[in-house]
Amino acid sequence: MVNSRTRLDRMQALLAEHHGQLDVDSMMSILRDRETWPHALCREVEDSDSDTVTFASVIAQPAEGVLWIAKGPPNRYEYKCYSFSS
Repeated sequence: MVNSRTRLDRMQALLAEHHGQLDVDSMMSILRDRETWPHALCREVEDSDSDTVTFASVIAQPAEGVLWIAKGPPNRYEYKCYSFSS
């Protein structure tokens, strides 16, 4: 599918651009990306006739026991930090 290929190519380009420098803030920025609209990484309800939408975005930091979650498209909803203890 054009949508999937476009999104994969964009994700790979952004990850390569940030190689060796990935952190929570850069991942938030990448997951908010809409550069390739209408086939953006971050999808909104209004983007197309399909029912494809980013309903949540999650960044995990397992070593820290932390999840960052945006409950909706992350370009519209802030990430919140959730901590877990073992």
